[in-house]
Amino acid sequence: MIIRTNNVSSGAVSNDGAPIKNDVKQDLQDAKSSSNPTPSLQIAANTINSEDVDKSNQVETIKQQVDDGSYKIDTQKTADKMAQDLLLES
Repeated sequence: MIIRTNNVSSGAVSNDGAPIKNDVKQDLQDAKSSSNPTPSLQIAANTINSEDVDKSNQVETIKQQVDDGSYKIDTQKTADKMAQDLLLES
């Protein structure tokens, strides 16, 4: 069986008859910039925005901890992750 993932059109249409786009990322960007996006796209766009803010806050917190010397590395967790990665590679 051959499965192609590129250049395949689903031909699907939404309830209003408009073709359904396969590019979710573009839809979310459109929702962010639109003055009246569909509710589900707006919710998704807001979720992504809040996740971006959370990640930025985490990065800033870690930077501050590294700068003031209070950042501690969990060596057990790091070793476990490294071992898992090595096992998955083989």
